[in-house]
Amino acid sequence: MFKRVFLFCQKEYDSLLLFVGMFLLFYLGMHLIKSQILLNNLNKPDYLYHKEFFLDGPWNKDMLDESSEMLKGSGTNCVIRGFMVSVGLTNDHREVRTYLSAEALAKKEKLDYGEWIKIPNSVLIAGRLLNRTYLREGKKWIIIDGKEFRVYDVIESDVMLAQSVYLNWENLQEDYKEWFTWRLADKYETGGWNGIPLLFEKLTKFNEEINDFQDYFEEFLTAYKNFDDYEQWERQDLYKKMQKIYSLMELFCLFVIFYLMEVWFTRRKREYLIRRMLGCNVLSLFKTAFISAVWVTGSAFFAAVIVMLLKLCFHMAGNLEVLEVLLTIMGSFVITIGFEILTLGFHVLRLINIYPTQANIESAE
Repeated sequence: MFKRVFLFCQKEYDSLLLFVGMFLLFYLGMHLIKSQILLNNLNKPDYLYHKEFFLDGPWNKDMLDESSEMLKGSGTNCVIRGFMVSVGLTNDHREVRTYLSAEALAKKEKLDYGEWIKIPNSVLIAGRLLNRTYLREGKKWIIIDGKEFRVYDVIESDVMLAQSVYLNWENLQEDYKEWFTWRLADKYETGGWNGIPLLFEKLTKFNEEINDFQDYFEEFLTAYKNFDDYEQWERQDLYKKMQKIYSLMELFCLFVIFYLMEVWFTRRKREYLIRRMLGCNVLSLFKTAFISAVWVTGSAFFAAVIVMLLKLCFHMAGNLEVLEVLLTIMGSFVITIGFEILTLGFHVLRLINIYPTQANIESAE
């Protein structure tokens, strides 16, 4: 069997090399399109409506309690952002998003909100923080700023750079609430900020509860028009770098495949010169060359699709919808087939300029 494999590789080495090149071209093309889709998706808001404020000075526990009570049943997120503390048994600081109301978040992530608030001091974590959790009595726990929190669920498992903690004010015990307000005041005094971001988010249109909230706390709020999400900026920067890298690799791969096609075509030059001598025109020669190459191309495309789908299944390539996956695959197919048609056409036109004499045929491989 090994001898057969060796003989096959020896005989069809040009097709095998072309298969590898086409596989990489398809695969890189999929990643190039995928990075553009991820970049486009990044600019789509997670929630339909947003309203942003600054906390004008550190808020005390009673004010936070009042806010949480006021927003119950509104279907709204009211989240304090920009609160950075150590997460896990490390000195690495991550954002802890503290939700005074997390009803829109629970609906978007398909969580049981009632169950979540029943579990004291339970949090959501992004999937990239799983390696900072530990098990006890069959439950996941995580250390945040030296305090122990129960992990209720893991979200954003397939989103690059997602490393936030989602804390719910409604399930915090009193000592945890006091810890948070103390740390919030400390961050405000030492951070040099003009204020701490407070975001309202909703999956449907805002009702009057936001205006009521603003009127009630107007002395402690400042209008805030442009909140810069550092995670979003990091993801945007990463996707742009991915695009540049994949574009350069794609160009290099195109260059290599052009010469691999040269080798592949040269080994079949005798056959095509004989066909030319028998009266085949350009279109007929191109059709013959395309049919010969389509098996290699089809195999490479199939292999690239399988690898890409496996990668998506293991959450290593970002979050894509089914339609976006199909767009990625078909976009790569169109780009690669287009390049192959141009390359084959170029080599067929070169062949037409060779007069099919007996000497030319015998000198061909």
